[in-house]
Amino acid sequence: MKRFGSYAVFAVALSLALTLNGAPQSERGLEKGKGHNKRRAVSYYDEGVGHGREDAANRRDRHYHLRPDRKEDRRDYERGYNEGYRAAMAGRGGERERERERDRGTIGGGSTGGRSSSSNPASQMGYQDGLADGKKDRATGHSFRPTEGDNYKHADRGYYSQLGSKDAYKQQYRQAYVPAYQQGYGR
Repeated sequence: MKRFGSYAVFAVALSLALTLNGAPQSERGLEKGKGHNKRRAVSYYDEGVGHGREDAANRRDRHYHLRPDRKEDRRDYERGYNEGYRAAMAGRGGERERERERDRGTIGGGSTGGRSSSSNPASQMGYQDGLADGKKDRATGHSFRPTEGDNYKHADRGYYSQLGSKDAYKQQYRQAYVPAYQQGYGR
């Protein structure tokens, strides 16, 4: 009987410890990403910065590695990615970015070769996404559907408030997306 009592005390103590450990943290702690019960070890912004720097350091084109479900998380990740990529490019004197602009024809007035000739972030992102989605749809046997995908419908990938009006961003994104999708699909 004595042994059963000690097990009961242990079980109550264990359940109390688990309850206290899993207690929700304050709203302020959730807003700031701080506190004893962090939902993520690294914020989406910080993760984006790391991915952006890594892609720039390895001379890869811009490509978001994550697309979180919550709009706020996605915006934070994309802003961090863009800033990390830009900072890494600036640290290398921007040589890769200048090479890409030269290839696109935005420096020196050269031909664009069917590529996006705009230095506008919305157009660049729309072009990149349209090309990738077109190639993917063709490779997976999907029908030609440039306006049916999530990227076209949302048209906000890469947007952050410093770029200005979100509606204008979406319009420019979609204008670049459709011809790039056609090119990627092979039409």
